[in-house]
Amino acid sequence: MNTCLLSGTLQRSPAFAVRSGLSICRLHVRIARQQKRDGALERAPFDVEVSTFGKSAERARELRRGARVTVRGRLDPYQARDGNLCVALIADELEWAGR
Repeated sequence: MNTCLLSGTLQRSPAFAVRSGLSICRLHVRIARQQKRDGALERAPFDVEVSTFGKSAERARELRRGARVTVRGRLDPYQARDGNLCVALIADELEWAGR
């Protein structure tokens, strides 16, 4: 099973494109995380790139930087230009506050 659920804050306003009639939206979501270091809790946030397509991408047009979002999707591995293996999150569902 390849299912991922995450919740975080948009770091930038979404980037939109239309290719071959398909709407595409890319989001950069910051995930808040804490980790223990030397016995003390320390903030250690990280960013996840999320892509959504079709009607979900069109609905995401109203999102802006700082919005809280919850994303359910699947992980999609790919090889970056520098040769490193990376993972992207392809969103099946996208929810946000005020919606």
